[in-house]
Amino acid sequence: MQNIYQTRITYIVRLYLRIPLFMVLLASPLMILSNPIPGFIFTLVCLMGVTATEGICMDFEQKKFKVYFSIFGLKFGSWQLMPVYNRLTVVPVQENVRAETYRSSQSHVYQVNSYMARLYDEGSYDYQVVSKGDKEKVLKEAEMVATLTNIPFEDFTQS
Repeated sequence: MQNIYQTRITYIVRLYLRIPLFMVLLASPLMILSNPIPGFIFTLVCLMGVTATEGICMDFEQKKFKVYFSIFGLKFGSWQLMPVYNRLTVVPVQENVRAETYRSSQSHVYQVNSYMARLYDEGSYDYQVVSKGDKEKVLKEAEMVATLTNIPFEDFTQS
């Protein structure tokens, strides 16, 4: 059995910015053909925005973990010794997202509901986020981490 858990937790650039960046990428061949150096630089910046993510990798055999920043699929981060974990919870999370319109000064705040799996250090309130997203995905990944750590998870999503 492989004792490595790895998942992407979130995109660094928010969705409302990634969509225009992706659309600009579709036009990038024309930009590169018309003006190669600025077109290539602009394409590179757009690719960085679209591919930038954050995640976690946990190696339970070596007792190490790293929270990584990924760009172009390359993961950057340093390995740290894994603390002793004693609690795994799945909780609902509400985030406020501000959306501004282009042609007016109005902004709207929306509440986004998602779920988060948290792995707590023994004797501490500090936790490591091991999954974030919709309920089914988080419960599935929490089950996998619970199996790897031999810690039963507490499900607080039934409220």
